[in-house]
Amino acid sequence: MCCALVRSQLEYCTIVWSPHSARNSNKLERIQRRASKFILKTDDDYETRKDKLNLLSLEDMRFFFDVLFFYKVLNGFINIGMSSLIDFYSHSDQHSLRGRDNLTLKKQFARTDVFKFSYFNRIVDLWNSLPNSTCSATSVSNFKRGVREFLTSRLV
Repeated sequence: MCCALVRSQLEYCTIVWSPHSARNSNKLERIQRRASKFILKTDDDYETRKDKLNLLSLEDMRFFFDVLFFYKVLNGFINIGMSSLIDFYSHSDQHSLRGRDNLTLKKQFARTDVFKFSYFNRIVDLWNSLPNSTCSATSVSNFKRGVREFLTSRLV
């Protein structure tokens, strides 16, 4: 019920409108806190309720949807030309740092807040935080599994 009624409304098109301020994120998370308390009819803390309902926080779900969309575009499941908006490190880069490979995105300079908080700029840090084994997954289901494992291990 929580996923069908509450989360579907809170997660609708988050790739486009994802809130970048903590204030707005907290307002959305408060709705999920209240819904989980109502569903379980308990006064347990929020983390316990999320575990019982097998839910991720809304921030983690936005992370999940952002990297999943990028993975699908990158691997041709969605036909969108993003080559002018993203750039990967290559072996020929002069200032490549150790630990970067051909799946690591370069952060572009953002002159305005409009681009600074846009999808194409925020995906860089999200994508680069994933393990290489997840980024190079051969199927969407393997990628989803890897991202979920990453998010749950990060929380522990």
